[in-house]
Amino acid sequence: MRHPLSNQSGLTLVEVVAAIAILGLALIPIAGLFSSGTKGALAADCLATGTLLAQNKIEALRAGAFSAVGSQSLAPVPDYPGYQMQVVVEAIGLRLKQVTVTVSWDLAGSQSQVVLVTYVGAK
Repeated sequence: MRHPLSNQSGLTLVEVVAAIAILGLALIPIAGLFSSGTKGALAADCLATGTLLAQNKIEALRAGAFSAVGSQSLAPVPDYPGYQMQVVVEAIGLRLKQVTVTVSWDLAGSQSQVVLVTYVGAK
């Protein structure tokens, strides 16, 4: 008479534990990629926000009167905590001004900024 369990195939507990350990070690570097991706997404979001703030400021200056286009010292941006903006205006001639808008922010202890330059002419 044959033993009923002697001809069964399958994995032993040791093989299953070893497979789980190997998979666990392989997943550790993949988890690090998620962290890097999150940091990259945050940096991209901050850059997009800074660029949008600078573009909005330039459009507001263009929409106003030529005589009202003037420099502004570095100051916090309302409704955007952590962002600061500075506007530097240089007269190029009687009817043309160079406008430089700098928006800066702190990201994980590192200062970042976006600088946009445009020209505004008298209408």
